[in-house]
Amino acid sequence: MHVNNTMENPTNHSKAEKRNTSAPMEMWRALLATFPTKTLKKGSIILNPQTVESKVKYLVSGIVREFYVTDKKELNVDFYEAREFITDCVSLHNAIQSKKWQECITDVDIKMIPRAQFDLFLSKHEGVDASFKAAFLTLLGQRETREFSRLTKGPEALYQELLETKPSWIQNIPQYHIASYLNISPETLSRIRRRIS
Repeated sequence: MHVNNTMENPTNHSKAEKRNTSAPMEMWRALLATFPTKTLKKGSIILNPQTVESKVKYLVSGIVREFYVTDKKELNVDFYEAREFITDCVSLHNAIQSKKWQECITDVDIKMIPRAQFDLFLSKHEGVDASFKAAFLTLLGQRETREFSRLTKGPEALYQELLETKPSWIQNIPQYHIASYLNISPETLSRIRRRIS
């Protein structure tokens, strides 16, 4: 969830509306500043199917991949970049074991906020709570759009869409991970890239 992009209103409004928009952002920054930043090395696993998510995780820098393992095959389902929440919300909300894996594919800096403290913060700051919910709904919409594309488009059309909507993925994520996300072999991805370029 891109807090910077989804919580700030890009349109021009009155000064009062701008103050209302920036206040939640300042409170978010204040909350994040109260928690230490932890550095994790490339290859670190930060979530696995035996884990019950108990913290709200905010990615400060780096890239994390989210994947499932079935029949000894890894299938990438999402990637996270700097300034995104990477919490498994289903596991956190329902206090159940996650079904996902999350791995750092670069060195990352991350903040981990215990759920009780996060909930207390939201309960004290109504504007931030509303902004968080709006940003979360935006995130769900983006994920649903990507999932729809993965189910309805062929690999070449899907790769073309990633070039247009997620160029940073193409530039910064190893191609074999992109191939897994597209559910094709790295060799097939190479052929697609040659055709498109």
